[in-house]
Amino acid sequence: MSIGIIINPISGAGGRHEDAARERRARAERGARDMGVAVEIVLTTAQGHAAALAAGFAGRGMDVVAWGGDGTVNEAAGPLIGGPRAIGIVPSGSGDGLARGLGLLLDPA
Repeated sequence: MSIGIIINPISGAGGRHEDAARERRARAERGARDMGVAVEIVLTTAQGHAAALAAGFAGRGMDVVAWGGDGTVNEAAGPLIGGPRAIGIVPSGSGDGLARGLGLLLDPA
């Protein structure tokens, strides 16, 4: 199994500090290693980037994890609609309305 992880390095209050991107990437790498899953991790750089990344991952037969707020998750989910690829959500936005509505845990661990 191979998963593409899309991380918004500045989402939410936690993204405002200097080391947020590094910490999120390291946590994703550790989690994948612990689960024995091959991952490719990419940090978003602009609005719309998550959609392009998700489309690329899906096109390569990879499931997608979106780590960010509602905007990041919405962007990443769009290209997956109607296709066979799954999306995972690691909430880290300022409100995380979708994650809360779905009853997801808000702690990335």
